[in-house]
Amino acid sequence: MTAETNSPDEGVASWFGENSAWVQEDVAGEAALVNRGAVGAPQLRTWLEISDNLVRLSYRLPEDAPEGGRAVLMMQARYPVVLIGVPGQWHTVLARVRSSRYDEANIKTANAVIIDVVRDGEIVAQNEVFEKGGRGLGI
Repeated sequence: MTAETNSPDEGVASWFGENSAWVQEDVAGEAALVNRGAVGAPQLRTWLEISDNLVRLSYRLPEDAPEGGRAVLMMQARYPVVLIGVPGQWHTVLARVRSSRYDEANIKTANAVIIDVVRDGEIVAQNEVFEKGGRGLGI
């Protein structure tokens, strides 16, 4: 995963809780978090509390990934977007999420929505409404 950082002194690794399975490396001149470990490595979990958001990332499945290999991006820690692609090639994903809405009494008034997911320039999901978390988008 590659990401832009707001401060040259802080790398993208500082956005996440400690996780020794992931290391920050320079990939084509950009900071990247790289997992060189085995399948099933621990997840990256952000320190940030996120509401409505836009996520842009690049990912690459290992060249030796089994057929059907995949990774999962958990939007807001509850809405999974399955990342698939050709092993050994870089892919880009842009995902926009509108979080659930609540009124002043903390009563839910609207469900969360993945507005859209664009992978490698192609829209692969749009207006996916989640009544609860956990249902994966196989995109």
